[in-house]
Amino acid sequence: MENDILFFIDIKNNIYITWQKLLNDINSTNSVQNYIHYNSFYDIFLQVIKSYLFNNNVILINSELKEFENKSIIDKIKISSTKTKLSFNFSSKDEFLHYISNYKSKGSITLLTSGSTGLPKIVTHYFDSLNRFVKTGKKYTHDIWGLAYHPAHIAGLQVFLQAFFNGNLIVRLFGLEISQIKELILKYNINRISATPTFYRLLVDKNLYFENVKSITSGGEKIDNELKDSLKNIFKNAKFINVYASTEAGSLFASDDEWFYIPEHVKDYVKIVNNQIFIHKTYIGFIENNSDNEWYSTGDVIEWENSEKKRFKIVGRINDIIKVGGYKVNLQEIEEAINQIKTVKICKVYNKKNSVLGNIICSDIVVKENCLLNEKEVRNFLRDKLQEYKIPRLIRFVENIETTYTGKLTRK
Repeated sequence: MENDILFFIDIKNNIYITWQKLLNDINSTNSVQNYIHYNSFYDIFLQVIKSYLFNNNVILINSELKEFENKSIIDKIKISSTKTKLSFNFSSKDEFLHYISNYKSKGSITLLTSGSTGLPKIVTHYFDSLNRFVKTGKKYTHDIWGLAYHPAHIAGLQVFLQAFFNGNLIVRLFGLEISQIKELILKYNINRISATPTFYRLLVDKNLYFENVKSITSGGEKIDNELKDSLKNIFKNAKFINVYASTEAGSLFASDDEWFYIPEHVKDYVKIVNNQIFIHKTYIGFIENNSDNEWYSTGDVIEWENSEKKRFKIVGRINDIIKVGGYKVNLQEIEEAINQIKTVKICKVYNKKNSVLGNIICSDIVVKENCLLNEKEVRNFLRDKLQEYKIPRLIRFVENIETTYTGKLTRK
């Protein structure tokens, strides 16, 4: 019975939504909003579904952005309302899923890019282009998804669509304490998780083992092999998938390690110039102020595996490469080195302007529970890994590190 079948769990707000509740809310709909701007994840999901059914053009605004950011974004967006008049009377989950799986929406959804610095850019996708990433079938019907992204971000939206079209239970993990996340994975037998390396790094615990998880997907940031190996120890039955994706184009490449290649089906839409990834405009959503450019710069920098240039890895963002005393420095390279210290749980490396050097490198470090670490030990460790000019001048030990609403490290 739909009365008992759960659709969404959000313990942060004590919300437990059944499929019957969802159907009742859909059946009672006679209008759709053009702006989705809620704190409630369920309300976001409901409005996305309604927009899909009503062929609506909708703007998904992240409620966690500051007021001035939202106003700046909304003032830029011009959106036309639709006149679709539909009503529904779905009586069961199966009836609804059959209908939605055969329905071709003409609506669109406007999202915001997730960069770690600066104001977001505006990107619009048609629902049918978003659905090209959804996989459906009997083998997906028993999945239980851990939602580790905000649903106003493309990764969160794609997790939602994947779960929704297969009738899966979605359990919110985003924004919870690590102890709560671990408890929820075990309690609800979550078997699929998609998250950033930052999320996984905080989750790693050598004394923990999640037997039921069969798939973990990492995306949004560069992942290093040490973290990947740690994940294999706690998710021993899980397939590891490293995804390269963007708000502008969705998922592009996938791999079981840190190395990627350009697959055949996107080779005409992706090119690498001066070690930067570019995507052809025909493969991405509409981007504000980019319609006249044939190729869109993702801002991601790569390194080739060898001279044959068949496989590459992401080494950072162009914005994360700075100059210190005339030298080019990749902040992500320094983070990766610090994270190799066994007592470090997570760190963030960033820069501050300096009149002499141009920039000085700083690092915030969170130490693992019941472990000790001091500044001298960090510097001594890094001297064996990095050139002297890459070693942070300012090192702080902190209790936690702020992340963006997409789950990434913020360098603001």
